[in-house]
Amino acid sequence: MGRWECFVRKIRLIPVPPKELKRLRVVAYCRVSTRSKEQRAILFRQIWAYMNQILNHPDWEFAGIFYDFGKSGLRKKGRTGLGKMLKQADVGEVDYILTKSVSRVSRDTLEILNIVRYLKERGISMCFENEKLDSMNPEAEAYITLAGAVAQEVSRNMSENMKWAITRNFEQGIFTNYKAFMGYRCVDGELEIVSEQAEVVKQIFDLYLAGYTFAQIKKELEKQKIKTATGKESWEVTTIQKMLKNEKYKGNALLQKT
Repeated sequence: MGRWECFVRKIRLIPVPPKELKRLRVVAYCRVSTRSKEQRAILFRQIWAYMNQILNHPDWEFAGIFYDFGKSGLRKKGRTGLGKMLKQADVGEVDYILTKSVSRVSRDTLEILNIVRYLKERGISMCFENEKLDSMNPEAEAYITLAGAVAQEVSRNMSENMKWAITRNFEQGIFTNYKAFMGYRCVDGELEIVSEQAEVVKQIFDLYLAGYTFAQIKKELEKQKIKTATGKESWEVTTIQKMLKNEKYKGNALLQKT
């Protein structure tokens, strides 16, 4: 026993330093549907809030803010911000994603589920703020399916209501306020002639009737330093062609062309 006690006294424990916790690389995704000033301000506030939230969290590392401005949530196509975020996630540069709600990511149920599953396969979690939901939660998919279906139906109803209103306007002959309609401006649904632009329209038609090609008309307008309806000094051949085909210059209006 004496020899065993002597042996035990010689044992010395060497403390192991605690393993340093890896900081999560966190990004945020924001989206607004329109390009209005109000929506621009909302987008700016969201970006600023998420940036502060990530930078002030001791266990997080800021990995970027991605956003889409004036883009519908019905489809992923065309949303460059979402695409860039998913590419960054694919190359292993993201651990955690913050976003406002399920509908901000997508209003299409199948698409949002595919995105969530794509991220989960790479060990990346997405946090939906409004729903207080983490995509890694085992019950998340069921809730996301329900929330996505509701968002999709809301979006569909809004679209149908807008189409109905536009169709009623067409039936009543209410003119749509075009951004650039050479020779006219729209005031309260009524067309008013812009005299200086009207002369340009007349000249284009006169040149065409005189045998000028579209390219020759373009050259002549630029030679006279005549600007387009949007204020550009360079004319496009397609613009001239569309003007010559525009039935509104004959006093008619063909609606529902698009």
